Amino acid sequence: MSIQIPEYLIEGILPTGEVSIISGASGTGKTTWMLQTMLDWSRGEMVLGAKTHGQDTGKFYYLICDRSKRCTVKTLKRLGIAEDAFGWKVVAETHYSIAQYIEMAPPDTRVLFIDGADVLVDRGNDNKTVADFLKTADAVANKRNMAVILSC
Repeated sequence: MSIQIPEYLIEGILPTGEVSIISGASGTGKTTWMLQTMLDWSRGEMVLGAKTHGQDTGKFYYLICDRSKRCTVKTLKRLGIAEDAFGWKVVAETHYSIAQYIEMAPPDTRVLFIDGADVLVDRGNDNKTVADFLKTADAVANKRNMAVILSC
């Protein structure tokens, strides 16, 4: 059995075709860090001292599950990011599967950031439920060859 070495959008940090998780208490800066990281990636700037690959702002998509459009616009303005700098969508419904959320991203998406992904997991304290959620997310990320980042 051969081991496949992943392609990285941020060398050694952000592999394509896989799911990465950013976790922390509310208000600790997960969203701010991720949006700034994606902006740096789209500009070809180094991130945490690592080289970036595949830059294109049109290929970054931001899906928001845990805040309003007004709050999202406020965050973008605070960071100095234009509302049209990349694609984004506020999703109030939580009845879709994780696969359906990932499929909402445009076909050429290379990085999908799902903010508030924890609200999408029914029974988030149940190990099997969480494992199934992550397995499904990973399978779709692999199928679409995109990096999926879940913020919880």
